[in-house]
Amino acid sequence: MAGYRPQTRKDVVKVILKGVPDRPGMAAGIFGSLGEKGINVELITASTVGEGRSDVSFVIHQMDLERTLEQAANLKEEFNAEGLIHDKNVALVALHVAELVQTPGTAGRMFGALSGRGINIDMISTSMATITCVIPENLVDEAVKALEEEFDMG
Repeated sequence: MAGYRPQTRKDVVKVILKGVPDRPGMAAGIFGSLGEKGINVELITASTVGEGRSDVSFVIHQMDLERTLEQAANLKEEFNAEGLIHDKNVALVALHVAELVQTPGTAGRMFGALSGRGINIDMISTSMATITCVIPENLVDEAVKALEEEFDMG
């Protein structure tokens, strides 16, 4: 099918602030602070973990890791978060679809193609034209093959 194009990035790191208080302004505080330090965040997810707390996960470029961890440690203390972890063994795989909003089922097909190859999706982000997943870095080539086959891009 025309209009599909996969893209990958291996030069990224996932950072998680665990157990952040779940209240208005927390995301603004976290990402405003990172932005003030010149750190570009490429993908964000947040999930409620109960008892008024959320885990806030985000992806940054590897070159920003030291500054990000320093600032995130400050944020952990300032916001009384429960933990801070990071994972360097991740990558982004994105599927650009020219008319994604008018193409039902694309996300299901993408996720099915990845799971069919045993690739677990860690994080998902979508926009009007792109579906982006965080996956294990060592499976990027396999992910691209799966997407090329599923969407007849070979």
